[in-house]
Amino acid sequence: MLPLILLLFFSLTSSLTSTFSQPPSFSFTKTSMYPLQKMTRYHHIPFYVNRDFDRWINNDESKYQNYERGVENEYVRGLQSQCAFQRQRKAEMVRKANGIWGFGKDEELLKQANEMKMEACETLSQWSSIGSSG
Repeated sequence: MLPLILLLFFSLTSSLTSTFSQPPSFSFTKTSMYPLQKMTRYHHIPFYVNRDFDRWINNDESKYQNYERGVENEYVRGLQSQCAFQRQRKAEMVRKANGIWGFGKDEELLKQANEMKMEACETLSQWSSIGSSG
């Protein structure tokens, strides 16, 4: 019976310590699960964390820097994904506007495609220039 109790005890303590050692997740939008706003120090990206965040960080500067790096990496991945979608959408608009072998060309749609704002791509470009100079 004692080995069974010890096994149960060790499995519970290992699951509790892994819960506290895992970084808490975050969100780029405020929700009831992530109500506390933080901001990365270098790039000033706002993100939201749960109420256990400060206790998890526990004034550990290295841990916080690594966490911020993860937030910024996730932000960049999101920008890359949005930019790829915007590029694909623009290319599709240009393709439709050009018609088939030049027949049915839609100048208005082509103008819209060429003037289309690609905000994620622009932000990503700015991000890249900051990263290369900083």
